[in-house]
Amino acid sequence: MNVRINRSLINKIELTGDSESEIKDLLQEFSDELDNRIDRHLTKDLSAQQLYDLDAFFSKDTSAAIIWLKHYLPNYKSDPCYKYLRRALGGMAESEAKILSEYARMNWLNINYPKYHKIVQVELSKLCEEEKGTYGEETF
Repeated sequence: MNVRINRSLINKIELTGDSESEIKDLLQEFSDELDNRIDRHLTKDLSAQQLYDLDAFFSKDTSAAIIWLKHYLPNYKSDPCYKYLRRALGGMAESEAKILSEYARMNWLNINYPKYHKIVQVELSKLCEEEKGTYGEETF
């Protein structure tokens, strides 16, 4: 689900490595594990249609995003959030799939998981505690 990992999180879980490259690799593993946990939590009770929609947004399927948006948010083009994404991502033709998919995904999450951010917080906290225990201990 693409949670942003930064230096603050590195300090929180006391992640250390021999090199910047090693730390980068460890952060990627951490990020991938967090994404997997969030995905498992979100997808465990979804219908086939919901799984299809979510997968379409992540694979940047523009036609699926447009169909979903027209059905659930027919006036999406006038939404300030949509307009902001268009400005932020440049509004270029090659960005269109990303804009539509991101906007549809955000709204899909708000409709299907209004407490999505809480899910992310809980999974992030659990993983941080596990990682802190793993990387905070000396190994001899």
